[in-house]
Amino acid sequence: MEILLAEMINGKVYKYGTINEIKEKKYTLVKEKFPEIKKEIDILIENSFSKMEKNVDKFLDWYYSLGAEYLRIVGIFTGNLEEIISKKFTEILLENRPFDELNQYIFNLDKNVQNEILLSLEKEIPKILNKNEIKEDDLKGKKVIITKHTSLEEILKFSHEDFKDIIDFKERLIASSGVTAAGGIAGYTIAKKITTTIVNKGIVKSLSKYILKIAGKKAAVKTVFVAIGSTVGSIIPGIGTITGGILGGIVAGVVTDKVLLEVEESLNREKLKKEIIEIIRKKKEQLKKTISQQTLSKLNLFFKRDILYLAA
Repeated sequence: MEILLAEMINGKVYKYGTINEIKEKKYTLVKEKFPEIKKEIDILIENSFSKMEKNVDKFLDWYYSLGAEYLRIVGIFTGNLEEIISKKFTEILLENRPFDELNQYIFNLDKNVQNEILLSLEKEIPKILNKNEIKEDDLKGKKVIITKHTSLEEILKFSHEDFKDIIDFKERLIASSGVTAAGGIAGYTIAKKITTTIVNKGIVKSLSKYILKIAGKKAAVKTVFVAIGSTVGSIIPGIGTITGGILGGIVAGVVTDKVLLEVEESLNREKLKKEIIEIIRKKKEQLKKTISQQTLSKLNLFFKRDILYLAA
């Protein structure tokens, strides 16, 4: 009598290897997800940085305001000019939370991909089962040995082993972009990197340095910075008295007015905007490159596994 090895799924008899075929389909679907994930993340990165770029004009509006200029003067005397500019630039870059969608996509990556794969399996599994089912007529004259009893529900369960590549990929993305469950951290991390680069390059400079240099040469003139106090007080509540007190006793000179700021803006605003946007776009490409390397690393791992499987 012919011996027939078989497997039983949900009480029905299937050809030996059917369970493994379903698992291989699951493995293949996971592998095929990586290029899709990269494509989706690239789109989200483009959208996020595009939103960030739109905030550059908001920053420049602030940068060329009297309030900002007086804050920079305070920064020069207190030694925290870069900190003032950096804090404000980061704050404005992140207006309207440009990285929220990217945060959510990466943080929910494993759950969303698992659901998508389950939907795909719902279409593929019936084809596999129909192809491999052993009908009652095929069992006549044969001794059937059931090697494994299981349920479809059990086969479709995602173990950590099944999904470790997606989980590992998600963790790598989190490490490279700074995503957390609370959201917003990725954007803050990226914005800080951009801000640090811009400040270190000296791209965002203070017009105040030029004004104070002129004032220093005119020390004989008894025009003091107390004049700034009342002006700043009307623009930035709480700062006027401090500014007048610090600067009034230190420097005699002339402070810039709105006209001088407008001249500076007309001469340099577009150039400054271009330089800032170039740095933002450079950081965007660096992030996309990191994502590409992570994706390629995973695909190479799958390729090596496939070669070992075929050679076995």
